[in-house]
Amino acid sequence: MVEQGFELLWRASLLFSGACLFVMMLRFALVRLGAWFAYASWLLVPLLLFVHALPQWTVVPMPATITAWRVGAEAAVTASLSAQSSFAEFLFGLWVFGVLIAGAVVVRQHLRYVAQLRWVEASSHWRAADSRGPALLGLLRPRLVLPNNFEAQFDDQERAMILAHEEVHRRREDNLWNAIAATLVALQWFNPFAYLAWRRMRLDQELACDAAVMQRYPQQLALYARALLKAQDASLTHSVICTWKSRHPLIERISMLAHYAPSKVTTIAGNAMLLISGLIAAGAVYAAQGVPLGIGTDNTHYKLELKFQLDGQEVAKAKLVTLSGKPATVIIDNPAAKGDELLKVWEVQVTPKGLPDNKIELNATISLGSPPQVIARPRLIVLDGTPAAIQLGTPDGLHTMRMNVVSHRVVKAD
Repeated sequence: MVEQGFELLWRASLLFSGACLFVMMLRFALVRLGAWFAYASWLLVPLLLFVHALPQWTVVPMPATITAWRVGAEAAVTASLSAQSSFAEFLFGLWVFGVLIAGAVVVRQHLRYVAQLRWVEASSHWRAADSRGPALLGLLRPRLVLPNNFEAQFDDQERAMILAHEEVHRRREDNLWNAIAATLVALQWFNPFAYLAWRRMRLDQELACDAAVMQRYPQQLALYARALLKAQDASLTHSVICTWKSRHPLIERISMLAHYAPSKVTTIAGNAMLLISGLIAAGAVYAAQGVPLGIGTDNTHYKLELKFQLDGQEVAKAKLVTLSGKPATVIIDNPAAKGDELLKVWEVQVTPKGLPDNKIELNATISLGSPPQVIARPRLIVLDGTPAAIQLGTPDGLHTMRMNVVSHRVVKAD
């Protein structure tokens, strides 16, 4: 299971990096059409991760004859996993440790920020002990956080626009999106693209809110810019909340204020670009689900757990470890067969191969008797780690044979 988790993490990390790069390039075109389109493009990152997790429809051809054999006293063929496979376990454990540390840092930061707040019942908002804010705190019911010098620092008009800015954050559920983004960053704590994307997404979020406020106050561009200048010296507070004050590039924020109202043409163009880009990217991710990433090749081992039954009674079981594309063979003597020469010796050869969507293809050759006579060549497609079975009658029609199989992909390091 650890090896499977490491493979999923590897694939998700490559996809996440590619999605972040794709959006960072796309937003350069979209931001010229409007700040909202650049901000909305970041939805493609979780969307592509979701598409990657969707099951892939595959048509599995069934063989004309399906067979599963079993015999003899218990047989066990085992191969111990080399020390190389433990390297994947170490990396997976290191990732889990990093996620816990990243989560603990965010929680500690949040608690330290909340600890210095004071609730003002009369106006139902939080008041900070210092100049940090305004901001929104909370996910389901976000509350306003005002700095201790809010009234002294900003005049009435500036305060109205600042509060309108925070109201846009509230309407758009930006704290929730920030929490989702922060979770992805924590899961990708080792990935530099995660931090680049986080910073860029937060800037686009502020630019989109600035544009929304300017649509409401189209004649107050200079006043709004002055409010930005007053707040520029403040530091970031908790990383998930929506805050008015920031370290975002001030020049970019002010320069974008003049592009607050896109025309109908640019609106249509922006929406079309978002839709087309999303469909193309989602289709590419879905189609590429099964592309091997160095996993499922000759460097991958498969652990096969086989149990054989004859007329409902278990007569043998075997554990095999083999390379992808390499056959593994079990030969079992069946003294219980008595006078039935064909059933005295069983030879089962299984060749595993990786498939898309976490599936494994098992090609088997079933032989009976001595010398062996091939009686069936079944093909079975199973999910990694999921039990499956093949069953059919013996050639004389007197017995029922069944093979239960559980296949596990084992990642081997170079």
